[in-house]
Formats: sequence, structure tokens, C-alpha cells
Amino acid sequence: MAPKCIECHINIEMDPVLHDVFKLQVCKQCSKEHPEKYALLTKTECKEDYFLTDPELNDEDLFHRLEKPNPHSGTFARMQLFVRCEVEAFAFKKWGGEEGLDEEWQRREEGKAHRREKKYGSAWSHPQFEK
Repeated sequence: MAPKCIECHINIEMDPVLHDVFKLQVCKQCSKEHPEKYALLTKTECKEDYFLTDPELNDEDLFHRLEKPNPHSGTFARMQLFVRCEVEAFAFKKWGGEEGLDEEWQRREEGKAHRREKKYGSAWSHPQFEK
């Protein structure tokens, strides 16, 4: 008996990329209906949105990846794509769940604001803004 999609438990025709590259038994219809799980993310998105590092993303034991020619230029490094459910599962484990990831984002945003303020001073304390 053919394996069925892990989402709908009906379809037996799997999304070839999710199945062959990411080892996920998900049909095309379910992959489109659940982008929060099965969307493909670039390496840059994984680093910016989930605060993962190059060594983590380069570890083939941690993540499956799909490599494609870089759409910006053939001379650039190959584009690496990761599946959201794998990236999220690892990030939540690393940061202590969704709340921990949100706290890390907040901490980094405050750090950016603090560095910006330190570098430029408070713009509103400038004489032209005081009345």
C-alpha cells in the first residue's frame, strides 16, 4: 500500500521536492494549504527571522537543504532553501519555544535601538527640535 500524505491522509502523490529533498510525506495540495509549515525559506531568512547561525545552517545533520543557482547572479554562491517546519522546530528548541524566539527578537531590537541612540544621540534633543 502506498504511503499517504501526513496532513490529509488521503493523497498518495507526494510533493517531489518535499519528499525527495526534505524527506516529508506531504502532497502538493497540503504543502500549498500549509505554508506556515512547508514554505521554503532562504538561508538569509533563516538567519534574520530565526536567529540561526551559518554553522547551524551548514550542518547537514541538522537540516535538509535544496540548492539552486542564485537568481541574482550565476557567479554568486548557490541559493540554499530550507523547509520552515525544520527551521522552526530547531529555532524553538534553541530559543525555548515561540516565546523565547519572540524574546530574543525583542532583545535584539532593543539592542539595535540602543546602539543607534548611542551612535547618533537622541535626535529629539537637538536644538532645532526644542521649543
